[in-house]
Amino acid sequence: MAIAVIKNWIKCDYTPPPSVEGGGVLVLGDFEVGVGSYLIDRNSWPIYINNQTEWICIGNPHIKESAVEFIENGIAILENKKLTSIWLKPEFIDSKN
Repeated sequence: MAIAVIKNWIKCDYTPPPSVEGGGVLVLGDFEVGVGSYLIDRNSWPIYINNQTEWICIGNPHIKESAVEFIENGIAILENKKLTSIWLKPEFIDSKN
């Protein structure tokens, strides 16, 4: 089980755009197998959280075109063949239980 702590985030009322189902996300590049790589500078994209809907947007929440649902509750937004944001709706677990 993965646990993430988000430190710097912005409260918002944004929601993800309508999306089409896709078969996945293909990342092209020169990557070494078994070595972690960042696709973007991890400090360059803001994180927005909508507490009402529990959707999280990493990146630009205002771009609404070319939305592809690549996993259940996971949407990638592309503009000019470049990733501009990822929308996620994680399952929250009560840590007290």
